[in-house]
Amino acid sequence: MRGRDGEWQFPASELPVRDLVQGIAAMGFAGLTLDRFGFPDNGDDEVRGLEAVLGPPIVEAGGRQLAWDLRPAAATLLHGMDDAGRNALVQQMLDAPRFYYETDADPIRTRGNERHDICATGNLTIVNPGPHDARRSLAIELDRRDSNARHGDVTIDGHRFPIDADNDTHVFAVTLAPGTTTIPIAVKTPGVRCASTPLATLPALSAKLLPPTPAG
Repeated sequence: MRGRDGEWQFPASELPVRDLVQGIAAMGFAGLTLDRFGFPDNGDDEVRGLEAVLGPPIVEAGGRQLAWDLRPAAATLLHGMDDAGRNALVQQMLDAPRFYYETDADPIRTRGNERHDICATGNLTIVNPGPHDARRSLAIELDRRDSNARHGDVTIDGHRFPIDADNDTHVFAVTLAPGTTTIPIAVKTPGVRCASTPLATLPALSAKLLPPTPAG
């Protein structure tokens, strides 16, 4: 969108396909493109989901690039929604919290949904661009792999919660004030020297900010 960074697109991409398409139609987008090479399994699941809402693509190039015209579906997707409702939907898309993280063993900050090697510490950073508090669920997985790690902990709002290194999903409720919230992660790795330990033997951290649960 002109004059705005593209970070809103990443939490939007976590939405169910129909909600995503409805939101970008409300924003005024007339088309949607998909690059199959940017998705696992050649984007087959994403293409099926879009075809269920929008029908077949109007353009397909080289079996890789696909495009849909949003205008025929916009009337149905936005049916019964007045200008205030449409504007509220647009603001909801733009104000969705954005999630990033980095660790001592993998210091490049990335968006959610990627695994990071971790030795002892990491930071989860959540940006709430909206004017109000946002409530979300934070899902964390800690995989011990070949290390001696048994557990770690996450500190949320000054309270420390344990995380077992069992590769199970652990979900925590977070309330995010407008602006940036940093959530530290600590992992207990007895006897490990972070700088000299092969990455393949360190624990692996996965974290994800979950979309809000629909009301009703």
